[in-house]
Amino acid sequence: MLTGVLEQALRLLHPITPFVTEELWQSLPAAGRADGSIMRATYPEPHAGWRQPDADAEMEAVIDVVRSARNIRSEMNIPMKADLDLWVGEGPARAIVTRHADLVKRLGRIGRVHIDGAAPHGSATAVAAGTEISIPIAEHVDLKAESARLKKEIQRLGQEIAKLEGKLGNASFIE
Repeated sequence: MLTGVLEQALRLLHPITPFVTEELWQSLPAAGRADGSIMRATYPEPHAGWRQPDADAEMEAVIDVVRSARNIRSEMNIPMKADLDLWVGEGPARAIVTRHADLVKRLGRIGRVHIDGAAPHGSATAVAAGTEISIPIAEHVDLKAESARLKKEIQRLGQEIAKLEGKLGNASFIE
C-alpha cells in the first residue's frame, strides 16, 4: 500500500524532478515497476469516484465572486490594502458565499461580507455566479474624477470605432 502511494507520487513528480524520481524509482521493489524506468510508466489517472461535481460547482461560484470583487477593485484603482465590504444580493451564490465567507474575505481581500440588506449608495456592482455583488467605492474613489475618466475613455473608444469603420468602408482595405 505505502509502496503504491510512493510509486504514484513519483509518477506525478517525474516531469518536474526527473533525475530524483528516477533514482527513487530504481530503489522500489521490482514488482509493479514498468520496464525498468519511470519514463516508460504511465501517468496516473484520476479515479472516477474522486470527482465531486457539487463541490466543483461550489468552488467555481466562490472563484467567480472573488474574481468579480477583485475586478471591481482593479477597475476602480482601489489599493489592495484598502478594507472593502462586500454585499451579496439574492441569487444562487448567496448560500455558497455564506458558507465560504472566510475564504471569500481572504482571497478577495474583503473586510466584511454582508449577506442581508441592500448595498449603500455609491457601490460598484457586478454579477458573479448569477448573484449580484456590490462593493461600496465612494470612500475609496473620487467619483467625479472617475466619471471624467470614463467619459474620456468613451470618447477615445468612439474615435477608435470611427477609425475602424472608416477602414472597413474602404473597399481596397477589405480586399
